[in-house]
Amino acid sequence: MKRIGIVGGLSPESTILYYNHIVRKYYEIKHDHYFPEIVIYSLSFQEFSDAVAGNKKHAVALLIKALKTLEKAGAEVAGISANTPHIYFDDIAGCCGMEIISILDATLERAVENSFNKLLLLGTMFTMKSGMFEKKFKAHGIEILTPDEEDMRVVNSIIMNELAHGEVKDESKDRITSIIEKYDVDATILGCTELPMLFEEDEKIKFLDTAKIHAEKILKKAMEEEGVHSL
Repeated sequence: MKRIGIVGGLSPESTILYYNHIVRKYYEIKHDHYFPEIVIYSLSFQEFSDAVAGNKKHAVALLIKALKTLEKAGAEVAGISANTPHIYFDDIAGCCGMEIISILDATLERAVENSFNKLLLLGTMFTMKSGMFEKKFKAHGIEILTPDEEDMRVVNSIIMNELAHGEVKDESKDRITSIIEKYDVDATILGCTELPMLFEEDEKIKFLDTAKIHAEKILKKAMEEEGVHSL
């Protein structure tokens, strides 16, 4: 099995989710303890956030440094455990020899599998305003909606000031649920890897958990040489 590399720290909470998703999914498939080898490079959340706000060149450099370090540590397939950095995916995709799995591609595959036509995107302000989901999904006939400016600020605040620090509040879940209910869509993209902390699998709201989907795609690629081609 290929060694997995994870660019983490964006935020630390989502890094934990990725590790848990990969390990648990592996056990669900194989029912043994030959868990995949996982190397994690945890970036400075604040340094990267500051770079995203006004210095694209530095943000890209931080991601490339992390990915190259993972490759030097023996990683053969890798992923970035956050949605926002995928704004720069085209800038970093060919930076090293290992395969880098895109969270956008993985989520699109799941949306197509479910025959979704219209989706609501929630995430950080940068993600919701970036247009990266809209561009990718439009090519496959899937419409992406985003909340209005006020609701965007609410979602962004909950992510940055609560979830990124491991704080999960019922009132915040209720606020985001009320935003989702405003829109007539097939499902909601939880386009921030911390947002699933608010929702459980048995929720009435239909959503695409980008963190879980991405982690499973990374594991699938790592296991392909063993002949496991589907999860």
